[in-house]
Amino acid sequence: HAVASNPKSMSPSPSSIDYKNIHPSDVNHNDAKQVKKFADANIDINEGMFGQVVFLGKLYQPIVHLPVLKKIFMFYSGPASKSPFKWFCEAVSSVSWFMVPLIWIPFLIAQVYLVEQWYPGALSTTFKVALFLFGMIVGWPTFEYVLHRFVFHYLTEHWLLNSGHFMIHGVHHLVPKDLERSIFPPVPALLFMVIPYHILSYLLSVAANHFFGVSMAAATQFRCVLFSGFLLGYVSYDCIHWYYHAATAEGWLYQAPLVGSYFSYLRQCHMQHHFVKGGENFNFGLTPVAKIVYDRVFGTSLDPNVTEQELQQILGKKTE
Repeated sequence: HAVASNPKSMSPSPSSIDYKNIHPSDVNHNDAKQVKKFADANIDINEGMFGQVVFLGKLYQPIVHLPVLKKIFMFYSGPASKSPFKWFCEAVSSVSWFMVPLIWIPFLIAQVYLVEQWYPGALSTTFKVALFLFGMIVGWPTFEYVLHRFVFHYLTEHWLLNSGHFMIHGVHHLVPKDLERSIFPPVPALLFMVIPYHILSYLLSVAANHFFGVSMAAATQFRCVLFSGFLLGYVSYDCIHWYYHAATAEGWLYQAPLVGSYFSYLRQCHMQHHFVKGGENFNFGLTPVAKIVYDRVFGTSLDPNVTEQELQQILGKKTE
């Protein structure tokens, strides 16, 4: 590439660099112009994106925060017959918004109904209602903020961590206008949220029964009702998130929230999170509770009217 062989010579100016042949590690990942030129020269948005971005090391993070305003393929761009496995991965990595409530609301209703039929009267109705509301109003927003801030926006470099990040959140930042990637698909949700929760909570129920004498009936109702409320909070979150991204399109379902309303403010904050350089470091709460409580308490709330120049000054002060 264009790096001079004489160590005493000056480094080439960015305009003289051959970005098509430069190694990713030789690009200044803090220089937005260099990152953009490298991406334009080396990444084909008509091909599967996964293999193109996860091996870029430090360049991965700035590149996935360069929004592409069109749909992409994550794993493949050819006919399914060429690779059934890649076709399957592509199919389960995106989903229409209505599939989330269509799948999870019947699931949570069935869960509450079945544990009541299997263990009638194990917990009082009042306690179960309170537990359900706690899971929805407190449990989910807490999980939402922690997950979004510390997992979805963990700064990765290694290809393995980049791979996981890209599949769960990086692809959404890369293509924020692809509505089928604005929500978490049911298959990954089942594998990474529902099944792990029930395995862990069952083990805790067994431990509570063994060490503290808590009945398995009460413990089972407790964990299932709590998770049902949590799951309703998740469904609300995913639908709200989809709406934030869909609201600029045409049609009655896509009308933007009333100007001046709180939901209009929440949506502006989320658009800032996506489309303003440095905005990904703020406004992690999407739902009202997460936004009002956690973003304010932990100092990650940012006025959507802050300009990009003002935001860079804020970020500069944070790193001093």
